[in-house]
Amino acid sequence: MGAVAMELARLGVRVTGSDRHVFPPMGGLLAQAGIAYHTEFSAGNLTPTPDHVVIGSYFSPSNREVASVLERRLPWSTLAGFVERHFLQTTQNLVVAGTNGKTTTTAMLAWILKAARKNPSYLVAGEAPNLGKMFHSSQRRSGPFVLEGDEYLSGLGDLNPKFLHYRPSRVLVTNLHWDHVEVFPAERAYRAGFEALVDLLPPSGGLVLNADDPGAFALATRRQLAGTETIGFGRQAQHRITGWRQGRELQTFHFLGETFQLAAFGKIYAINAALAITLARQEGVPPKTAADALRQWQPVRGRQELLIDSPQLTVVKEEAYHPHALAGAVEAVRARFPKRRLVLLFQPRYTGGAAGPHQAALPESLAGVDLALVTDPLEIAPVARPFSSRALCSALRRSGIKAHHVARVPDLVRKLQKLRQHGDVAMVSLAYRNEAFFDQIQEITKN
Repeated sequence: MGAVAMELARLGVRVTGSDRHVFPPMGGLLAQAGIAYHTEFSAGNLTPTPDHVVIGSYFSPSNREVASVLERRLPWSTLAGFVERHFLQTTQNLVVAGTNGKTTTTAMLAWILKAARKNPSYLVAGEAPNLGKMFHSSQRRSGPFVLEGDEYLSGLGDLNPKFLHYRPSRVLVTNLHWDHVEVFPAERAYRAGFEALVDLLPPSGGLVLNADDPGAFALATRRQLAGTETIGFGRQAQHRITGWRQGRELQTFHFLGETFQLAAFGKIYAINAALAITLARQEGVPPKTAADALRQWQPVRGRQELLIDSPQLTVVKEEAYHPHALAGAVEAVRARFPKRRLVLLFQPRYTGGAAGPHQAALPESLAGVDLALVTDPLEIAPVARPFSSRALCSALRRSGIKAHHVARVPDLVRKLQKLRQHGDVAMVSLAYRNEAFFDQIQEITKN
């Protein structure tokens, strides 16, 4: 929402807004763009009367400002509907979807197209250093528009996934694992959104899939499209990644007849890059040009982000929380620091409770961790049977991993201080950005 607001301001539109929770760095970015916003909801915030109101996914008529919009019959839409109507009518829309890795892959694809002088528009739900901003409209009526395809529900009055508004010309799917249990109570319901996205492709459209992921690979049978391509390390892939090596700073792999170097760690990044390379090739970008672009690519902030690097303690920030994403994150940190003890500071979130997939899947996902400090979970919606962080810790201990339940996020630092060893690598995965939390960890390295 903030990214779209800033792009509208750049285009000369007067933008205001309301939200009680504006997390860093968005508040500062909005201020730099000259956008004032209210920190409480009120009907008075709609004065002077706006020409159009965009209502976020989580808001309902119980919100007094939303209620006033409906009562006054003001023109309004969801964010996905707004983007569709005002930006996606004539563009070549490249939708990057998947449970995990879509922000990184979207950023890679947008950067490859930008480096190839394709002048793409893009919408990325993260801070990509190469791109400079999260939303950019090139104002080209028929040019490529790279969109991170969010499968979450659009919002008020619209129970469809957001990406079904994006009028896809081509679709890329990184992987498919049951998520957002609070709105998709069954795995089949979650998968149905991705199938519907593939159904929206025109006969001339392109479909790029991760063949190493069974959920994504199965979508290849959904439509008989000439533009379907599959990639991966395994033999089932149409285009295979070979010669993969992890170096101290770069990983190297061979793909589509070229050698690629990437400043990232773990095979999951090679897969994401290969997916982006393949879709860019469908847009006319030769693999050699993509290789040149990816040598300059920098990871999205909050993914493998090295916050502290000292002999006493190294701290890596990682926003992954889904079991599949965490497994890839742990593998990446292990590749980066192969001989050091790995400590995970983790807040489970959006688990769907004890009956959701996270309770059973997380212990195996964290198999590469030496010590886990786990807080109580954060959920978007109430659950009948809560997720048990204590049960997760017990399961980890049964597998030989040291694990401790820590009730509150602020207490994680004190527990780390007590149990840490010289040279530890701490991977931190919390629900929200917490600058004070990382300041506390910084103090540990001074002692």
